[in-house]
Amino acid sequence: MKLEMGESLMLSWLRHIKHCQSVQLNWKPSNTWNLDNEDTIINIMEAAKIHFDITYNMDLLKKQDHIINCCNKEK
Repeated sequence: MKLEMGESLMLSWLRHIKHCQSVQLNWKPSNTWNLDNEDTIINIMEAAKIHFDITYNMDLLKKQDHIINCCNKEK
């Protein structure tokens, strides 16, 4: 239930605040995608995870660790 509420809030924020017209929340990264700014992405996701853990006692990326791990694979 919490996940659906979080997704709904994120969708509303993206549409109304950031004016995104196309939003996909339930996606998984492909192993074939090249990331141009891996370090920046990893830093942002780790900072968000720490912030939500400390501020809200919430494991933000509990099921999405593959998002961070896809960036840490050997090249």
